[in-house]
Amino acid sequence: MLTRGHAYKLYKSRSSNVRVIFFASRVVTVWNSLPDSVGFTSFAVFKRCIRNIDFSEFLKYNDV
Repeated sequence: MLTRGHAYKLYKSRSSNVRVIFFASRVVTVWNSLPDSVGFTSFAVFKRCIRNIDFSEFLKYNDV
């Protein structure tokens, strides 16, 4: 299946227990929004690429 962005997409589970999936749901949204340019070849490469991404749109209280 061809998707936009990187090839390591995560999928949210559908559950009625909100407390169990709250954190995971927020993390999956951020993870899936990573651009295709993020390197996953090693942890060092991943950390270097992550430093250049603006995550301000995912902050709950944004001062913009």
